[in-house]
Amino acid sequence: MPSVYRPLVNFVAKAMQAVLNLALLCLGIILVVFLGKETLHLAHVLFTPEPGE
Repeated sequence: MPSVYRPLVNFVAKAMQAVLNLALLCLGIILVVFLGKETLHLAHVLFTPEPGE
């Protein structure tokens, strides 16, 4: 590959890596939110006494 294309290749690689990192960060935030919601729901189900007791 000619050295003329090297800066373009580096730019494309860094841009794609940035997009991938942002997508993974968003996915991680979404998963943490849903895991927190499910954990709170499970704690509520486990530790709330039933009305008949």
